[in-house]
Amino acid sequence: MKLFTSIVLGMLTLFSGTLIARQEPPTSQPVLVDVSDKAAVEAAMNKDVELEGVIKKAEWNSKGSVFFINFEKTDETKVLAVAFEKKREALEKSFAGDLSKSLTGARVRIRGKLIDYKGKPEVIVDLPSQITILDPAPSTQPSSEKPADK
Repeated sequence: MKLFTSIVLGMLTLFSGTLIARQEPPTSQPVLVDVSDKAAVEAAMNKDVELEGVIKKAEWNSKGSVFFINFEKTDETKVLAVAFEKKREALEKSFAGDLSKSLTGARVRIRGKLIDYKGKPEVIVDLPSQITILDPAPSTQPSSEKPADK
């Protein structure tokens, strides 16, 4: 009986090792997509992407339930990103308490799955880590420096 148990345990160990060895790591990296490139947006539908572009307008709707991130130069592509109220606190906190101000005018990359929502491509933002600011929004503060004399 002891020999039988040893054989069975050995086979299970070998079998489980084979299963572990056969697990494949994720093979796809997100596709980098310029939000103004209509062909690239269309080719990336239903894929994991990194949308790159300058944010034209980023704000919560009047009810505060949906955050819309609209990119510049997307008249043809209509691509956008959205976040929902249940993620608001974490998103706002990660961006110095003002997500709109941090994003509007900034050049960003937003990671996620590019899906079709009512005929428009969009990415849903659930985590602050999905948003990378490449170039911060231009400062709206007046300069304290005096203009140079001519």
